[in-house]
Amino acid sequence: MTSASNTPPITGLLHRFERAVDAIGVRAVVARERVWWSLRTGEPELRLLSLLGDRGADFLDVGANRGIYAYCALKHFRTVIAAEANPAMVAGLRRIIKRENTVLSVALSDGVGETTLHIPTQHGRDVSTRCSLQRDANPGFGLRTVTVPTTTIDELALARVGVIKIDVEGHESAVLRGARQTLRATQPTCIVECEERHNTGGVARTFAFFDTMGYRGYFLHRGRLRAVADFDITQLQRPENAKPVDGTRSGDYVNNFVFIHADNDSHLEKIGAAFGTG
Repeated sequence: MTSASNTPPITGLLHRFERAVDAIGVRAVVARERVWWSLRTGEPELRLLSLLGDRGADFLDVGANRGIYAYCALKHFRTVIAAEANPAMVAGLRRIIKRENTVLSVALSDGVGETTLHIPTQHGRDVSTRCSLQRDANPGFGLRTVTVPTTTIDELALARVGVIKIDVEGHESAVLRGARQTLRATQPTCIVECEERHNTGGVARTFAFFDTMGYRGYFLHRGRLRAVADFDITQLQRPENAKPVDGTRSGDYVNNFVFIHADNDSHLEKIGAAFGTG
């Protein structure tokens, strides 16, 4: 087996993202530092995009935020569809996700209509990475609200979606309820952020949902791929290890899970070969 160090280097993604930021005229030091910091210290799951890339399939980014996942997926998939609920983030996404790709200014949920987006605030500024449709997702923060449109993944009617990434700060159960038809029809691999601190019981509910849909769950920990049966929430989501605003993620705090359909052996084999198992 090859080791995690042989997976596509994150440094190349960092430089490409920075060039894209420069190209659209966003040169503020703070913006550049945030992009670099998010990729360099952040999520090993970003490396899955090149491993699972399919130029004949789409990548759906639910809760695209600054567009790091969406941008990194551009060269690996036929089309990138980035859905973002926070209207303040959409213009920047549209400058990065260009051409045949799509940015949707909408919150994905389990119904079509309108709802309230809760935007946490701290020290007088928005904490854009923590926006949620769940009012109580971010205790201890201030809040401002904005009304946003909602739709479902199934309403998007994607003919062939290869990978779905979901990062919606506690609202993942509703997003998944609105995706059953798509999951059955196209069996995409799903990368889902899920944390108890945003929605008590949400991790167990997410595991159970995918189990009923014929999926197997995994997570990356210390460079290895492990089954969700081995996930100990008391150890791997300890509050003191959670990523603070603009901080780094502890190697022992796991909040991203990878769900692969039981019939999709190729995706499991690719990830297992790159990261190793157990």
